Amino acid sequence: MLETIDLSLSLGERLVLQGITTTLREGEVVGILGANGSGKSTLLSALAGLLEPRGGEVRLQGRALREMPLRERARTLAYLPQGAECHWPLSVEAVVRLGRLPFGDDETYLVRGALKAVDVLDLRERIVTELSGGERARVLLARALVGNPAWLLVDEPGAGLDANHQLALMELLRTRARAGGGVVVVLHDLGLAARFCDRLLLLGQGRLLADGPPREVLTDERLRTAHGVAVYRAEHEGEPVLVPWQRWEE
Repeated sequence: MLETIDLSLSLGERLVLQGITTTLREGEVVGILGANGSGKSTLLSALAGLLEPRGGEVRLQGRALREMPLRERARTLAYLPQGAECHWPLSVEAVVRLGRLPFGDDETYLVRGALKAVDVLDLRERIVTELSGGERARVLLARALVGNPAWLLVDEPGAGLDANHQLALMELLRTRARAGGGVVVVLHDLGLAARFCDRLLLLGQGRLLADGPPREVLTDERLRTAHGVAVYRAEHEGEPVLVPWQRWEE
């Protein structure tokens, strides 16, 4: 269980999050939605224990996250920030092995399994800085996966991926959740959020506007308030289809 209790957070002098209280449980894909500047990435960073709250706290399994030893935290939480980069000319396989550092091993079968899961096994000998942006993003996701974390926290992991790999990514996140893992993902794509997430947190101006199943969160009124858009809705093979259709003009 990963929870925030009356969490508030500032970046410099600016109050970014205000009074966020929510409880996240393993077995769910939880999407964080909101317009640019609403606090999505800041909330994810706080859940990873990377930012010091101005007020309130983050708890993992009932313990204050800030009091957990760093190695224990690293073995439990994997965090992939938005636009993560690689700055050293290492092989793909070497980069993914770095994800085993908190465990003190570099089990080859785990590394190869993570590479296969994100469809980059055939790139394992390539130099990571020579890959395309989408390929590099999948390598970094493999690095996060290789530790088999109880909680996977990823910030817009589909940015830069083609449509095929975006769908494969969301299917992978859903599979991890179905196997009992906790997944928290920042998304801008309302359609992917509606289809693949079990639960959504909708932020607006640093506050939690809604918290619940997609059908309850992605209402016309809330999407107008949070995103300023109207959407087209349909259903295909039992799955929801949701497409931003037009902007609301004030």
